[in-house]
Amino acid sequence: MGSFLGWKLKDVLKVIPPEKIKFDIDYPFQMQEAFGDLRVIMEKEENGYYYFTLSYENYQERR
Repeated sequence: MGSFLGWKLKDVLKVIPPEKIKFDIDYPFQMQEAFGDLRVIMEKEENGYYYFTLSYENYQERR
């Protein structure tokens, strides 16, 4: 299967069953707020499982 880099998580889940996915979320600093869709920023396939690091699309400074 091809690369999922840049894909939205909800679109990845249409292609790969959730039980085959393991992920971590790259969360911003406490002084920032995240919003938008989660996107794949790193990926690895091993032993039939997909390992993704996800990040939110947008960040803004908290005031």
